[in-house]
Amino acid sequence: CSPTRASAITGHFPGRHRIYGHIAFFETNRRRKMPDWLDVAAPSLPRALQKAGYRTAMIGKWHLGGGSGRTFTRAELTASENDRPRKSKKIVINHPDAPPVAQYGFDHVRTTFGNSPTWKKAKPWPEPHETYPYASKEWSTWSSRAISDETIGFLKSHVTSTGDQPFYANVWFKDVHVILRPTEEMRKPFRHLDEKPQVHYAMVRYMDEQIGRVLDTLEELGLSKNTLVLFSSDNGAGRVSGGSNGPLRGWKHTLYEGGIRVPLIVRWPGQVPAGRVDERSVLNICDFIPTFSALTGAKMPDGYQSDGEDITEALRGGSFAVSYTH
Repeated sequence: CSPTRASAITGHFPGRHRIYGHIAFFETNRRRKMPDWLDVAAPSLPRALQKAGYRTAMIGKWHLGGGSGRTFTRAELTASENDRPRKSKKIVINHPDAPPVAQYGFDHVRTTFGNSPTWKKAKPWPEPHETYPYASKEWSTWSSRAISDETIGFLKSHVTSTGDQPFYANVWFKDVHVILRPTEEMRKPFRHLDEKPQVHYAMVRYMDEQIGRVLDTLEELGLSKNTLVLFSSDNGAGRVSGGSNGPLRGWKHTLYEGGIRVPLIVRWPGQVPAGRVDERSVLNICDFIPTFSALTGAKMPDGYQSDGEDITEALRGGSFAVSYTH
């Protein structure tokens, strides 16, 4: 969770910022020699885009430190519908002193696992609170709708208030991260499957429907033809989640292809060839920063060097190769 997000913000491999795993309990972070949040002074693509005249938004799961509660019991952190009562131990997580998410370069913010406005029971909430997100049954069912609602609201208000100003939005969904609680209606198309894949694919389908609402809004607002949309994941399916990594070896939490080789779907009418499947280009999330910088004219700080490459040609369907000089 956190390493991918750190790379998406900085364009660096996450180890540069000592983020070797997900930002977790303070005691866990200390054992891993990790910080409790991403350094707010780290290079930031959204901050560079702000300076280039873009309005920026961060909506969904932040997980780079702070917010969405202060201390929890271990029972709350592992809550599910079938949990048995257990002894509770107070755990410190999500440091209250973490920088507000807005300070990383965002004009509009609503997140979980971040020091910002958030949601409670899948409804907008004005500030971090004491409910652990995954302990909320409502959030486990309706998070994709809540995140899409916020994104649609951002897009509509952006057009109304700023006209032709360009925008950039990180929309980071919670699904299909466990815990998953689909409704009976969501399950219907997958009743022929065993329980775990039934639950998993019910939530995948629901998330897909909600993303479709966002894409429809881009069309309605006349934004789709000049908006680059990228959809990806930060890891492969988990071993026990009900998902599948097909023929790839390994699962989430591993460095085999099943853990780190993920889909990338790109839409940019008139720029990215529709329906094309590229099985040759090898890309990394660090590539997004030099690519977006080249496309927007945004300039990262003086002396900055990304760990990625400009992949514009790969997106446009051209030949793509990287040469390295030692």
